[in-house]
Amino acid sequence: MYFFFQAEDGIRDTSVTERNSLASQTQSLQTELSKLKNDSQNALFALNVRAVPGKVRRSRFSPSNRARRTDRVQIQFKLTRAPSAEETIVVKLFDATNKEIPLKPSYRNNIGKPSPTNQQLIVEPDVDAKRKFSRGNYSIRLFLTNVNQGINNQSIGIAEFSLR
Repeated sequence: MYFFFQAEDGIRDTSVTERNSLASQTQSLQTELSKLKNDSQNALFALNVRAVPGKVRRSRFSPSNRARRTDRVQIQFKLTRAPSAEETIVVKLFDATNKEIPLKPSYRNNIGKPSPTNQQLIVEPDVDAKRKFSRGNYSIRLFLTNVNQGINNQSIGIAEFSLR
């Protein structure tokens, strides 16, 4: 019987040590998980991105799906959070061949206004031609740059439209 109690005590010591080890592992994993949750909650993405082609008529934006009547694009999107001061959001316009069409930089002054999360911008191609758009498919892409975090032109949203 004496041997039995010794073995039982040895088993108890091992199980207590193993339980304590597992408890400390669980605690460290929970700490890591909470850090990751905070990082993912702080991610900046554009949701519900819409691109509506058109032109300005009588001082108001008028939607149009005809290439000859279109000279700008209205973009609407909702950000997951308000951008910080060191974060820059850039809008780029691409044609069907994935070639970038340069935009006038005037839209950049309107990002974050009037609401930091609900955005509505109007972008114009920086092209001297009379017809700025031709028939075909286009895409609007939103990119995020944050120099402090090492993020450079990370895609955060996309919308597509086509012109006849």
